[in-house]
Amino acid sequence: MASYRDTVQAIQPVIPALFDALQYGLTTATSDHADYRLKRDDDQHYYVHQARRLAVEELTRQGFLARDEDSGRPLVPMSGIFIGYRGVALRVYRTSKARSGKIAPPLPGRSVKKQEFWRQEPALDGLDADNILLTWSDDQGRLDEQMRMYRPVAGDHRRDSFKCSWEGKLTRAMANLRAEDLRLLQADIEYPNLETGTT
Repeated sequence: MASYRDTVQAIQPVIPALFDALQYGLTTATSDHADYRLKRDDDQHYYVHQARRLAVEELTRQGFLARDEDSGRPLVPMSGIFIGYRGVALRVYRTSKARSGKIAPPLPGRSVKKQEFWRQEPALDGLDADNILLTWSDDQGRLDEQMRMYRPVAGDHRRDSFKCSWEGKLTRAMANLRAEDLRLLQADIEYPNLETGTT
């Protein structure tokens, strides 16, 4: 099992590109909405979909997004973000903050493929990697400075079904941490009895 520390170290080269791509998508979506006098609150899905779609294109240009070798299509549908990098299978989701300010982890819902990912089953055939969830949010089109990572081990459509072995923050500054600084990183929360998907 990859620890929080190991995961941050593995994805360090991806961190700036991910933050930049998401902010680019948000900035462009905000600008387009202003140009066409659209209100984000009238159709939240459209705004967020556009922001993610542009982030996907930017990450693809930089070579970070996994694509099907035969079709050339992304390995997750539409504006989904999936990055396979250095033993980490990273799925990126936008999440909303609760009124308390706490960010709820995403659930796989009734999707069998997503539930498999949450149970740490291989994200792709032959891929030996830890499945990690990364969530982001924004405030009026400005990407929040802190994202959250989770190593899930279970989940379905019920909120109480979600289980993870650890969770912790991800910030842009972590891209510049030295090896000795990385060794000091600790997850915000650890569940040592939930190391695998078998409960």
